Amino acid sequence: MSLYFADEYTSARPLHQRQSEIMEGRAKDELLFGRVVYHNGTGFVLADPITGLFSGISVRRRAPAGAAAMVLPAGTVESKDWSTTAEGESLEPGRSYFLQTEGRIGLVPPAEGAIIRVGRATSQKVLLVTFDLKIL
Repeated sequence: MSLYFADEYTSARPLHQRQSEIMEGRAKDELLFGRVVYHNGTGFVLADPITGLFSGISVRRRAPAGAAAMVLPAGTVESKDWSTTAEGESLEPGRSYFLQTEGRIGLVPPAEGAIIRVGRATSQKVLLVTFDLKIL
């Protein structure tokens, strides 16, 4: 199963085809595409290395606070433009990406808090989301 969104350049594919892997719920914060989030019991909020909590990666281009959000806990996410979450428009293939503040991802692990490896870029447009956690 692949999900393709209205902007025609973003897609998400669950890691296991047998499972319904896309989580849906309300956004408590404004969620932009590619941001790491967690569910706080009332809705999805932006993840941060200090809390060490995560549920998945936001796969909608934009979900305003109070709107419906879609989150992929594991799988592949493809976009022509990663600038809303990463350090540039494209990813660096073969490199690991780590959770930064405000749900962003980057190439360098944070200096404090939990080291959460979000996944690995398989191309300039595709991130394989797997989530690995190491507490400092």
